[in-house]
Amino acid sequence: MILSSVDLCQSVEREHQANATPMDVNFRKIDVDAYDEDVLLETELCDPDPRGPQQATEDAKAKAASVRTSLAK
Repeated sequence: MILSSVDLCQSVEREHQANATPMDVNFRKIDVDAYDEDVLLETELCDPDPRGPQQATEDAKAKAASVRTSLAK
């Protein structure tokens, strides 16, 4: 029996589907992130800065001035 390429592809697909496990069929529907135990929350990444926003801004400006002075030498 001679099969056309379309018939051959359909035959291979039917055979694959007949032997397919649920994992083969549904692998794209699995949300692997739902099972990830190593998910980090933003609050777990680093300790919060105890300084207020104004104090942090002042410290950053002082550090920037210090760096510019060092680079200018």
